[in-house]
Amino acid sequence: MDDLNEQERNRLAANIAWLESTDPDDWHRVALDFNWSEPLHLLDWIVQQVNCDAATALTIFWKGEPANWLQEEGSKPERPNGFSYLNKKICAYIGSRIGTGGYTRSKIAYVPDAWTKKDYIDLAAEETRLENPNFRIHPILFANVAAAGS
Repeated sequence: MDDLNEQERNRLAANIAWLESTDPDDWHRVALDFNWSEPLHLLDWIVQQVNCDAATALTIFWKGEPANWLQEEGSKPERPNGFSYLNKKICAYIGSRIGTGGYTRSKIAYVPDAWTKKDYIDLAAEETRLENPNFRIHPILFANVAAAGS
C-alpha cells in the first residue's frame, strides 16, 4: 500500500472497516460493481478473506483479465503498485488458492459465460507453453459454482 497517498489509504481503511462489518454477500456486490480504474487493494483484501465466496473469487479472477498475468514467474519485474502488479498478484493468488480448494464458501452461484469459456481455453493452452507460469490453470476456474443453501 506504499503506492497509495494518504487520502487513498484513509479511503481504503474506511472501506475495509465497512466490509469487516458486512458479510461475504456484500463483498460479492463490491466485486461486481468495482471500478477497475481504482487501485485494487480492496479486491486483494476480499480474495484473501477466509469466508470469501468461490463465486466472488472467480468474478474477480476473470474481471482481472488473467491472461495478462500468466507469464512465467520472475519475468518482467515490476515496481509494486495498486494496478498491474497487484492485479497479477491477485490472479496468481486466486489461481493457486482455488486449485487447492481454498475457497470453501459457496453460497453464491457462478456460471461462466461463452467469453469466459474462450478465455479459459486460451489460458489453459498458454499455460502448457510456459515452464513456470505465475499460477496453474485449474478446471474449477471455469466450473459452474452452485449456490449452497444458507
